[in-house]
Amino acid sequence: MTSHAHSRKLLLGQTIVLQPLTVLWPTGMLFAPKCDIDLRWMSGREANSVRPLGREIRMKINSLVYTILLTAVATTACSKRVLVPPRLDLHPYPAVGLVTFTMEDSKGDLERLATDRFLAEIHNAQPGTPVVELGDYDQLLEECGRDKLDREALQILANEYGVSTVFVGHMTASDISPRASISQFPSVGATVSVQLTVRMLETEVGATLWTNTAKATESVGELGLSGSRIVFAAQDPKEAYGDLVNHLIARVAADMYATYR
Repeated sequence: MTSHAHSRKLLLGQTIVLQPLTVLWPTGMLFAPKCDIDLRWMSGREANSVRPLGREIRMKINSLVYTILLTAVATTACSKRVLVPPRLDLHPYPAVGLVTFTMEDSKGDLERLATDRFLAEIHNAQPGTPVVELGDYDQLLEECGRDKLDREALQILANEYGVSTVFVGHMTASDISPRASISQFPSVGATVSVQLTVRMLETEVGATLWTNTAKATESVGELGLSGSRIVFAAQDPKEAYGDLVNHLIARVAADMYATYR
């Protein structure tokens, strides 16, 4: 940008002429103005007192321009967003296993629906990730001859299915309201809170590499009771429990997404 030369009358008719000021943007190179002062009509003492004025004006303009440039650069830098990698990056693993989620004191379709939704979230967040669906938790333990998913069981799964890590998830339901409305199945609707915890286990030594927990409370339909157990057995699970599951999975799987900051 270039400002036009201008002049200002000072004492006894002397003239200060500011030459064009040029700034090369965005390099920030500055061509400061020259200040020409006409001292022809001044006495020697007056001229000597005015001569430093040109240098002073030039320094002030330099300071002003640099302040403007620094402010602009700082504003530009602050407005840039940086892509931050996901906290849970699955690409280093050749294949990951996914065990069907389990649910405490309940039966029905909710854990299967949540597992399928979690699988879809993996592929949405990190496309191309190889996922081996390992099936039912209890059935896997029976195949491995173990009573829990310990180091030995994980090593068997690694040898059998070629997975380097395994996802397991567990769900618990609580705070059903109003409880009286689900004494007869199916219920028209009730509010229920469900907590989901998902862990990623390493199959060589059984270490936990990642874990996350989410909780959601939603109004759901076709909910029942069988003794002390909650029954999630809707004819259309996605319609009855879809919002609840979507909120849970979105929160627990957030670490698999890259974010802008």
